[in-house]
Amino acid sequence: RLNDGRVDPEGCFVVSGTVEKGEEPLAAVYRLNTDCSVEKLLDKVRCGNSICFSDDGSMFFADPAYYREHGDGETGGANCIWQFPDYQTTGLSGPSRIFVDAGKSRPDGSII
Repeated sequence: RLNDGRVDPEGCFVVSGTVEKGEEPLAAVYRLNTDCSVEKLLDKVRCGNSICFSDDGSMFFADPAYYREHGDGETGGANCIWQFPDYQTTGLSGPSRIFVDAGKSRPDGSII
């Protein structure tokens, strides 16, 4: 099912799915473009949260499965909010970095 979404600076709706049963990352992040086409921006999502955008065009996103696949094992953890600084040109396929580590808290809904 869909879990968290927000409109990006270009007017596209970006939404993430969640897996209600089990721990497998079977959901994805999608973008509904202004021409009504749909793009899959990222797969292998477990429970996407905290989708938001900053004035500089960065996208922010949290998902425990993303950390397991992209974290370095030394910094951050499963409850990190990730920044995608090149979202406007690369979507979620470009570079990412940990924006904030929420520790034992779980990010759910954000505004930058």
